[in-house]
Amino acid sequence: MVLFPLLFVAIFFAHYLIMPLGFGGIDSQRMMLVAAIAVILARFALRYHFMSAILFSLFYAAIFVWIDLPYSPYLKQLSYIFLLVGAIALLMGEDFNDEYIVATFAICALVSFVLICVCYAVFFSLGLAFNWKECFAFFSHPRFFNHFQVGAVLLFPMLILKSDSKVTRVLAFLALSLSVATILVSAGRGIWVSLTAAALVILCLRIRYYQRYFTFLILGVIAGFFVFLIFSYLSSPSGSLVLAGLEERGSVLADNRSRIWELTVAKIIERPVLGWGAYSYAFLAGEIWLPAHPHQAVLQLAFEYGLPLTIVIVAFFTYSIYTLFKRIRLLNNDWATVYFASLIALALNAQYSAVLIMPVGQMMVVVITARLLSLVFSEWITTLKSMFVLPRKLLPISFFILMGGAVMIWGVVIEDYLRFRGEGEWSKRHEKRIFLPRTWENAS
Repeated sequence: MVLFPLLFVAIFFAHYLIMPLGFGGIDSQRMMLVAAIAVILARFALRYHFMSAILFSLFYAAIFVWIDLPYSPYLKQLSYIFLLVGAIALLMGEDFNDEYIVATFAICALVSFVLICVCYAVFFSLGLAFNWKECFAFFSHPRFFNHFQVGAVLLFPMLILKSDSKVTRVLAFLALSLSVATILVSAGRGIWVSLTAAALVILCLRIRYYQRYFTFLILGVIAGFFVFLIFSYLSSPSGSLVLAGLEERGSVLADNRSRIWELTVAKIIERPVLGWGAYSYAFLAGEIWLPAHPHQAVLQLAFEYGLPLTIVIVAFFTYSIYTLFKRIRLLNNDWATVYFASLIALALNAQYSAVLIMPVGQMMVVVITARLLSLVFSEWITTLKSMFVLPRKLLPISFFILMGGAVMIWGVVIEDYLRFRGEGEWSKRHEKRIFLPRTWENAS
């Protein structure tokens, strides 16, 4: 039980754990995420006696790496997605304590704010004017933590309600308040829209003691706002809230989205059936406007894959969400409700263009989805476990072989991380290898 929270904390603070090696936030977090999934896979392989299958897959993948076959960039991305989905399947079989999970999130939120205060103290001791933007540059990227916060904020009031420990309840309220304060500075309006929509989902599902839940949530938001005011006043050279962070968020990417969407629709109309191809937005759009994605998931799907496939994908996810909603309403489980709402908030905030970019958000999705599915489809868990117990079955053997191969592929990617660090911006130097694309922005 202790292993999984430790792995999550390691991913969350990976930038600090391997900072001496010269890696930025996104690189170190992805390295730690792959390592964590490898540890989880090894643990389950030992439990179900599938270590030989993993060793076979690693040997098989090593041969392909040794002879340097030209891997498709999509193989790299598909193997990464398979690692995430495979981790969900493995963790679904674990009997986690929900308070234990959210307490881990609370610890991450508290420690991250402590690091903000440490950063402020360093700036103050050097006689420098501190602002939040520079603090998050020190963290590497604010959106690493925004994806964490949008998934965790709605869970903290539930921990306050459910925990029998007064210390845990206090820490959960502090985590809620400090997370809100950080969101006020580092995030745009999208995160508030996402959280509001998710809160409405909780209200519709009508959890037990929902009045107390929303009371704690509102009190946390108010407390976070006052923390934001105090910290902004102390950190700003002139006491201006604008200088403290609000102005830092302004950018053409956020303020001119209507123009971005108009141009995207115009391109979709040009090729409505098959689209412009996977990853094409980053290149075709670069000739017209700044961002590498349109900040709207449906528009990006239609741009890259065409309207027919987009309709199928949207219909599938709409049906899945509706089915989950009905089952959760019948189940009447408070934890399942807030997990579901948190996933809604994550999906609305990150959207699909960021799915392959932010490791912390990816791990949030893995943990929350695994726990939600284990609660909602508990009758399937026994069947899932029985499949792994019988090693002669083809399906579990194939699963472990494919997971081991995916780990091997990303082991080679990590070897690139180690080889090319310190040579400038990673997104450029990684192009020396055949495992493009690393993100949607440099896909080829």
